[in-house]
Amino acid sequence: MRVLLSATPEAGHLNPMLPLARTLAERGHQVTFGSSPAFARRAEAAGFAAQPVGDELDAWFADLARRVGGPPGQGLAPEEIEGWFAPRLFAQVGAEHTIADLVALVAAWHPDLVVHDVYQFAAPLAASLAGVPHVAHSIGPLAAVDVFALAGEAVAPLWRARGAEPPPYGGTFSHACLSLSPPSLEVVLPAELSSRLWPLQPVGYDSRGQQQGPPDWLAHLPDRPTVYATLGTFLNTDLTVFRAILDGLAAEEVNLIVTVGENNDPAALGPLPANARVERYIPQSHLLDRCVALISHGGSGTILPALARAIPLVLLPQGADNFTNAARCERAGVGVGLRPGEVTPGAIRGALGRIMDDPVFRHDAGRVAAEIAAMPQPGEVAGQLEQMVSA
Repeated sequence: MRVLLSATPEAGHLNPMLPLARTLAERGHQVTFGSSPAFARRAEAAGFAAQPVGDELDAWFADLARRVGGPPGQGLAPEEIEGWFAPRLFAQVGAEHTIADLVALVAAWHPDLVVHDVYQFAAPLAASLAGVPHVAHSIGPLAAVDVFALAGEAVAPLWRARGAEPPPYGGTFSHACLSLSPPSLEVVLPAELSSRLWPLQPVGYDSRGQQQGPPDWLAHLPDRPTVYATLGTFLNTDLTVFRAILDGLAAEEVNLIVTVGENNDPAALGPLPANARVERYIPQSHLLDRCVALISHGGSGTILPALARAIPLVLLPQGADNFTNAARCERAGVGVGLRPGEVTPGAIRGALGRIMDDPVFRHDAGRVAAEIAAMPQPGEVAGQLEQMVSA
């Protein structure tokens, strides 16, 4: 079987697809990725064949800014973010920037199956034009179904322009949607769609964890609880949030490890507390097993591996799906969320104290960890895909 995987050009969209891609390759299938030039190179670095498709996310944002006449999404309330960006950035701009190259790749490579992340709305069209089955692959808990309905309406003109009848939801649920979310965090779908949601156990991925060992200093930390703080790789530009974390926990009896991302300089944060260590990047697979708590923006690629280890969360959402994830984590009892206007050193200290001192948070995180452990692993889902294609 030849499987084409198509990812939106951002690490939080590509990385969640890599475990299934690796499993498919190990089962003897031919696998190739189609993404922007930069993310095609990332897929190649992870060991896969890849072809450049479309352009980078920066170009999408620049195009959207021209269309709306200003900074995209400026002034949106947190609950409006996904419903505004999904149809405009991903369905309209992203699909238009990607469709020609993706159609050409499908025509040239002749895949038997297309797997695309749920925000890559050009892929269902490219696959449908070639008569190839396609399945969506979530990057974490799904947005509300209304978000996908809006995206479907936004991308419909692109389908009609190519002589195709647009499906509901942009094609996200036309065949199957692979969900990385444990049930406690997942959206409730209408009955007619629920059977098309195929659970897939989230397997944490970091770009260097398998290639380098942990830093030597990790083994020599003082004998006290370790807390890890990160804002991920994309929504990590507000250095005042990092400073608030450092200041809030400076006097606490914890080892505080902070990663600021490759695009930030730890020196820009100024003097560090004695209990803190700040690095650009450390593979989180080296950190999470040592942690009693995680402070993060709420990105799926961070919270799902933490919850798989029953680690409770302090959530400081910055944008995108962060606010949805934070709200669902709070409802599930696995974390405490602070909105941007609430992020102060004292509030962070108080939130961390709550999740560390109240055993209910770790109990509920353990319940979600059990849900994740019970989800079908990539090998089982790969078998389902093989049966779907051969049927």
